[in-house]
Amino acid sequence: MKVPSFMLKKLYQKGSLKNTESGFELAIKNNLMDATVTTMSLTVDSKPVPGDRITVAAGNAPVPATQISESNTIPLKVGVTVTLSVQDKSLSSGEHTIEIGAATKEFGDINFSVSDTL
Repeated sequence: MKVPSFMLKKLYQKGSLKNTESGFELAIKNNLMDATVTTMSLTVDSKPVPGDRITVAAGNAPVPATQISESNTIPLKVGVTVTLSVQDKSLSSGEHTIEIGAATKEFGDINFSVSDTL
């Protein structure tokens, strides 16, 4: 089942984009349906973020994005907030375009783009 982009955009937690001591982070909240994530990617301002710099926390210990796979999935239940943290890169003040991509067992590839201000 293909999930429309306008629905996926509702996952992003507007205002969650912030710099941290080690980089930056943002959050999405699953308010649609349970899913099983098998890959995750992030692009900021048209620049892909290397997977080894991204950690994903979904109500459990953070997992490097490079370790998420068909055999090491992230269950994403409705109501769970997922924090994506990026190491070694902070963002400048202002508006940023964020593209979030994931592969799920239930819905296939999902991709959406949002803007947020830091």
